[in-house]
Amino acid sequence: MNVHSISGALDLDKRKRIIEKAGILISRKGYYEATMRDIAAQAGVAQGTPYLYFKNKEEMFIEIILSLLKDIDGIFEDSLSLAAGFWTRMENLIFRLGVYLQKHREIGNMIQAVINEPKGIGKKGRQKIKRMIDSRMEKFNSMFDSFTGKEKIKNYTKDEMTRFSGIVVEGVLKRILDGTEKDPRSTACFTVKCLRSAFGIK
Repeated sequence: MNVHSISGALDLDKRKRIIEKAGILISRKGYYEATMRDIAAQAGVAQGTPYLYFKNKEEMFIEIILSLLKDIDGIFEDSLSLAAGFWTRMENLIFRLGVYLQKHREIGNMIQAVINEPKGIGKKGRQKIKRMIDSRMEKFNSMFDSFTGKEKIKNYTKDEMTRFSGIVVEGVLKRILDGTEKDPRSTACFTVKCLRSAFGIK
């Protein structure tokens, strides 16, 4: 990163504003249509200013995704730290992720499009985005592993439970992103109910 201001605090504030405004603009116009000039205008800075912080739009977009994933990290940590049973923590996690993804639905859908779309972002950039997302799924798996290490579920190995639950929850979150599921609270409750039933837990 090339930052040339005397005031470090000012640089960080400006960088944060550029990321926030870029996220808003990209979610509105799409990654391919939003230009660096548009982003600069949206952030209220000179046309060349974004290049002081980011080499190009791809690097900026990856930073936007990283910012979102950091928020999701906080949701994971808060849910894990709840003084409650596993299924209550799981329901809280799905609910809060659902609310967050609804708020950022456009960017969430765009991430999937960019990963699958060969133009605009290079292969290395798409791979980096995928790795960042996969690492968050590993956090979910770790959460479930901590539970299955203590509980004995008939007819299921720990790996099978983790895999099945990951598939279910990932599918639910995708349904929230595409607008099929509109109420995160009832969706979270129903998902946990289905998981408990599948594992024979009352």
